[in-house]
Amino acid sequence: MKALDRADETVWTFPDTGVPWSMSSRFEQFSSSLEDFFLEGVAGRSYLTLNGAFEGDQWWRLLNRIGRI
Repeated sequence: MKALDRADETVWTFPDTGVPWSMSSRFEQFSSSLEDFFLEGVAGRSYLTLNGAFEGDQWWRLLNRIGRI
C-alpha cells in the first residue's frame, strides 16, 4: 500500500514485514516526490519489483518498447 502526502508530495508505504499492512507498525517514506514515484515505480525500472509483475506483462512490454526500461 502506498500513500501520498498532499502537502509535500512524498510517497509513503508500509514495508513488507510479513504481516498485513493494516497490522504493521512501520510506515516509511518510499519516494521523495510523486514525480519520482511515477517515473521509477509506475513508468520505470522499479515497475516489476513494486507490482510483482513479470517481464511479459503488458505494461512492462509497453515501457520496454518506448525505452523506459
